[in-house]
Amino acid sequence: MLVGQVVRVLGCERTVLDACHACGMSSTYDGLRRAALGRTVRIMDLDASDDSAEIRGPGLEDVWVAVGALAPADSAAAAAAALNDESALALCMMHMRFHQDRS
Repeated sequence: MLVGQVVRVLGCERTVLDACHACGMSSTYDGLRRAALGRTVRIMDLDASDDSAEIRGPGLEDVWVAVGALAPADSAAAAAAALNDESALALCMMHMRFHQDRS
């Protein structure tokens, strides 16, 4: 896992919370972790000392989770879903220009 990488939070609540608690996280932010279940997010920071990652996604508050609670994003569409609206629009315009230049 790398900072900036787009990943998916596992969908199983018990698996995610158990992984977070096993690396020393309290249950204080479990509500934020539940809100992220199954969602595509971006890794904002990593902490190798406890194998955790700070994640951010559209409509979610930033929260730390265990790296073991994350999986690779499944597709480019999933990666795009983790972008904010402004970034997604810029990416779309770049894609359109690329294809216009090739025609």
